[in-house]
Amino acid sequence: TKNILNSRTLEPFRSKEEYRNFMSVDGNWGDQVSIEALSKFLNTTVKVIYTNDNGNLDLYPVFNPGCTREYYLYFQKELHYQAMILK
Repeated sequence: TKNILNSRTLEPFRSKEEYRNFMSVDGNWGDQVSIEALSKFLNTTVKVIYTNDNGNLDLYPVFNPGCTREYYLYFQKELHYQAMILK
């Protein structure tokens, strides 16, 4: 939990319990830890796309690679994701 920042204070969480309590409050959004845990729990691959400094789309390292189901998220801004449907 030392590397996970509280989105309200931008300070690291002091413990797993503090993180769990924060994430259990209605209105707090998921983060990279939540995405990785959910991808493993649902046995799905999650790919996160973002716009790099050159204005091109790029891909973060994949969560839970090798599964038959894949989901895509777009990392829009700091601490915000959008679901994507690829056609």
